[in-house]
Amino acid sequence: MQSSSGLFLPPKQRRYSEPIALDLYAGCGGFSLGIKQAGFHVVGAVEWWPAAAETYLYNLGSAETKLHMGRTPSDEAGKKLAKHWEKIAGTTVLAKDFFPSAGGNQLSTATEHFWLSDVSELTGNEILEALVGCSGLSSLLK
Repeated sequence: MQSSSGLFLPPKQRRYSEPIALDLYAGCGGFSLGIKQAGFHVVGAVEWWPAAAETYLYNLGSAETKLHMGRTPSDEAGKKLAKHWEKIAGTTVLAKDFFPSAGGNQLSTATEHFWLSDVSELTGNEILEALVGCSGLSSLLK
């Protein structure tokens, strides 16, 4: 929601009854799983290593998790994905389009956003959008 002064404000009504969390340096999802079991809703996670990201999405994602793509990683796993990655880098796709196994072991409510990127590439607008659902903010990595 935008105020009369032009500032974007979070909606007056919360999207979730639980406290919300964003998992930075998510790895395979151990922290997200623990925080979910503690009663939080994990709205997003960030991980740059494709192998860990795939494991996270299998365990804690769903086919509909929004996968935000950053720059191509330079490690060996990233090189294997490079031919596909270049087509979608800097865009948002559904997890099922990039990781077919996403959501295969659904343990709890799925993480809504996953950034396959370095944490330093994540913008403040993206964090706000994931946490409070502000409309009109960029959802693409720069």
